[in-house]
Amino acid sequence: MRKKIVFRRILSILAIFIFQLTLYNIVNYIGGLRSPDNFFNLNIIIDKWIPYLNWTWIFYYSFYTYSVIVAILIIIHLQQKQFTRTIFTFSIMMFLGACIELLVPAHCPWLENMGTVQEFMHRLTHTGAYACFPSMHVVLVLLLSYVSLFVIQSRFLRILSVIFATLITISTLTMKEHYILDVLSGILLAYLGAVGWRGGFRLVFKGSRTYEECK
Repeated sequence: MRKKIVFRRILSILAIFIFQLTLYNIVNYIGGLRSPDNFFNLNIIIDKWIPYLNWTWIFYYSFYTYSVIVAILIIIHLQQKQFTRTIFTFSIMMFLGACIELLVPAHCPWLENMGTVQEFMHRLTHTGAYACFPSMHVVLVLLLSYVSLFVIQSRFLRILSVIFATLITISTLTMKEHYILDVLSGILLAYLGAVGWRGGFRLVFKGSRTYEECK
């Protein structure tokens, strides 16, 4: 792959990260302006059964490392039409997720006495408590894992990718960053994104093929 193409793709992936960060900050800014009475309470009985496991920050914050690895080692090597469709899919899902977060404002289930690492990361990344429903953490990690399944040839690495994505998803609950409804809505949104990536966006990208068809 030529250096110019690689460079453009790196810029495109970087733009996606910036786009998500911008949407996240917008949602949190608007959420901070709202009255507490305007927020939905998404806490259900199942959430009370889920314990707070501080050590699972290892999985929760590994999301960022996982995203970079998948983006650089997998997404960047897709065929051009696949790559464009992937960037388009993630952009649409990010925008749709932000719209839902604005339409269904909800607080994150943060604890008053959270772990040291979690508190440090909140301060370091200026994490807000308003971008809650759906969990974009879940949406993005599941979408990344799904795309990787069609690109990674090694069965071991494919299984490892699924396990890693599952652990990150579970950690959003055990870190009390999200309610179960946030995670379920994130899974649903990731599913819609996967359907779109696999074939639903072919009307937009005519001639774009899946990895299976490109073999």
